[in-house]
Amino acid sequence: MADDTPKMTKATVTNVAEGPRVLNAVPIVTLQPGQSTDGDVDISQAELDVAKKTGWFEFGKPKPAA
Repeated sequence: MADDTPKMTKATVTNVAEGPRVLNAVPIVTLQPGQSTDGDVDISQAELDVAKKTGWFEFGKPKPAA
């Protein structure tokens, strides 16, 4: 039997879009403009790839507050 469990990865994410955005992580995260996750979140590699293509998020360390 095949293992259909998605491969999970960890990422720190910042919303760089003008409006609130939902990140399909585990658990689901809603980020306001400029808001970052509190450290790494669990996200499937497929969802991470899609999130990167939107242009709504930056990945890596959170940006310092302005």
